[in-house]
Amino acid sequence: MITFGSADYKIYCYDLRNTKIPWCTLAGHGKAVSYVKFIDSSTIVSASTDNTLKLWDLTKANPSGVSNNACTLTFTGHTNEKNFVGLSVVDGYIACGSETNSVS
Repeated sequence: MITFGSADYKIYCYDLRNTKIPWCTLAGHGKAVSYVKFIDSSTIVSASTDNTLKLWDLTKANPSGVSNNACTLTFTGHTNEKNFVGLSVVDGYIACGSETNSVS
């Protein structure tokens, strides 16, 4: 599985055995999606210039269309409206940089 964020506010997930169409499309961000990282085999975290991080459960994704209900948690409290600073996932922890020079 490969995932990536897009300027159309969505996340696309592809099964590498069939790359002609996305396995699923995740919707829920209000602006461009800058980063997407796997936490485990069925959970990803995404970061957007809408100043949010979202946790997604791929087992709730609709493999035949857009999934609006796969987001399990939304994190706020950082500023990333122009230049997303970074996203890291290690041992179940999520760290995100901010335009205010802080780490959340």
